[in-house]
Formats: sequence, C-alpha cells, structure tokens
Amino acid sequence: MVRILSLIAFYIFCTAIFSFGQSGLYSVPSFNNGHPDPVSQTILGRDNPIFLNPGFCGSEGKLRIVTSYAADVKLFSTSLTPPTNSFESRHYEVSVDAFLPQLKGGLGVRMNINDRNDRMTGSPNDIINLSYSPKITSKNETTIAPAIDLGINHKRHLSGTQLNLNTGIGAIINSRKSHLGFFHFVNWGSFSIPHHTKMHFGHTFDLAEHITAGFEGQVFRKVSKNSNISKSSSNTFQLSGKINYKKIKFVAGLSQTNFKFDNPPNFITGGSGITPIFGLGYKNDQISINGNFILPRNRTLLINNTTDDIRDLPGSYRTRSTFEIAIGYVLKEKG
Repeated sequence: MVRILSLIAFYIFCTAIFSFGQSGLYSVPSFNNGHPDPVSQTILGRDNPIFLNPGFCGSEGKLRIVTSYAADVKLFSTSLTPPTNSFESRHYEVSVDAFLPQLKGGLGVRMNINDRNDRMTGSPNDIINLSYSPKITSKNETTIAPAIDLGINHKRHLSGTQLNLNTGIGAIINSRKSHLGFFHFVNWGSFSIPHHTKMHFGHTFDLAEHITAGFEGQVFRKVSKNSNISKSSSNTFQLSGKINYKKIKFVAGLSQTNFKFDNPPNFITGGSGITPIFGLGYKNDQISINGNFILPRNRTLLINNTTDDIRDLPGSYRTRSTFEIAIGYVLKEKG
C-alpha cells in the first residue's frame, strides 16, 4: 500500500510540474484532433501497452496498473505561432489489466479523460473501454493474442452531451524479444464516424551483459466522415531506437504527421516535418517510469478556402514541444 500511495503521489507531482504553462496536446487545427480516442496516438508505445493495443491485456501475467499524462510544454518553443483554431487540452489515461486463467486470456479496462477547449466545439471527452484478449502460446513461447474491444465515449458539446459507442478488433504476435500487431476501431458518433487503424512493431537485441538495444515503430491512420459531406484523414509514423543498461532505458527516435481535410469546395492539406523524439525510462520487477519528449514541429498548411471560419489559419506555424509520461505498477504475487 505504501508503494502504491508513493506512486500516486509521484504521478500527481509530475502532472503538476508539466501542466504549468502547457496549452494543448498536439496543437493542430480542430479537424485533426487525433489524440482523445479509445486507442491513443501515444508516443510512449509499448510503455503504455493497453493504449498501444488492447491485445497486451494480461501480457504481464499479473495485475498491472498504468497511468499516463500528456501535454504540450513551452520548452524549446519560443517561436510558437499557433493558429487561432488550435485546441487546448490536458490528457490523462489510466489502464488496469490482468491475466485470468478462467478466461484463458487477459481482461483490461482503460479510461481517457481529455479536457479539450476547442474554439469550434468546446468538447471534452471521457472514454471508458473494456478489452478481452485470449492468449494462444506455442512451444517456442511465441504468443498470438487477438483482441476485442468495447467502450463508450462521453462527449460534452457546448450544446449538450452525447454518448457514442466504440468497437475494436485486433491481434498481436508477441515473443520475449519481438512484437508485431495491429488494431482497428470505430467510434460510432452521430456527427462523424472516425475509423482508426494502428500498426506497430518492435524488437530487442542482446548486446552485452546488462546491455540490450532495440527499435519500435508505430503507424497510425485516422479517417473520419461526416454524413458523406466532408472527410478528414491523418497519418502518423513514429520510429524509435532504445538502449537498456540494467534498469535504465534511453530512447531516441523520429515522428512525422500529415493530414487532409475535404469539405467541397474547400479543402486543407498539411503536415509536419520529421521531428526528433527523446526519452528516458526506469523499470524493475514492479515499477516502471517512462517519459518521452517531442521537440516543436514545424507544420505547413495548404488552404483552398476564403470563408471566415478558417481563413485565419496561417500557411505555416510551429507547435509546442510535447511531453508524455507513464507510470506503471505490477502487483507482486503473494509468496
């Protein structure tokens, strides 16, 4: 109990520090608010496992709790000139999962709380999802883990509240050193129906005693249609390398995003250049602490529109830096 309380206290401390001066996660025009979704576009990857793919439910074999926080921060962002249509948010996530022998698989619950202040919609999101992932393990300790997912998205508009159902399906092939997986889910909203697809992979090599190295990648695609009138899409690719020395992990990688918004006869396209990612982590048998940091991105917009609602969008602008931290705790088995 003391360790759990210490973990919560440390998390609250980190949240307070990195909330100071933040103004929104992944600040982009409102049509590309890609983060407050049932499976997040997290830069932490497998360090935030259930949000990377619910197929990781039960992969620890024990009860696991992971909580994370993400925000944009001012560090290295002195030349920030965001568009007026960008949104501001504070994003929190928590997941609990365990392997249940009776179900021959893992069961997990995760919740997103995204307090977004959007000029166009002003709509925070509260999302809770339940996931089940049966495990099929071969003799060489390779596990195939399909996953099914069901959840509710509580979206609060300025004009009222809305409850949406979201469903998902995916699978992971996972071994002691490698993983390859995908997950696809749909948010059945009345205003728009986003489809999200994520593919991810990773591998670890043994270099020397107490030293390992590896890589991890994510490809995340989101497509949203609004009653066949308009369509938006975004694509993000992230690739990172890591070196582990005993219980310490060092991370360096790259991230790139592009997006497109069609609303005939108006359309917007754009994206960010390749941007560095840096991270640091610590893990022992019970506790893990991982943080990743993306430097400011230079975003470009190509606009074919003269209406008042988006004509103030600049042709290019610079985002803030993005910081994300996850803290995990694995319950020790009773001896």
